[in-house]
Amino acid sequence: MRQPNLRQPPPLRGGREAGAAGRILMATVKGDVHDIGKNIVGVVLQCNNYEVIDIGVMVPKERILDEAIKHKVDIIGLEWIDYAFAR
Repeated sequence: MRQPNLRQPPPLRGGREAGAAGRILMATVKGDVHDIGKNIVGVVLQCNNYEVIDIGVMVPKERILDEAIKHKVDIIGLEWIDYAFAR
């Protein structure tokens, strides 16, 4: 059985709340209304000391980029379901 990797990743850099591991913008892309995966990932990240900014569902790409710049995020997390692939 493989041993777990217990090393802590290096902290992300940038302006953020004191003590936050990083700032992450989360959204469901335009054309999709399913956000259960985004919500689960957001909760897990918050439990691991990340600041999560959730801008909702059906978000156009222009708003995603504008919000990322406005909030000076370290990571952008997007969710969508590719229905053609899911069949």
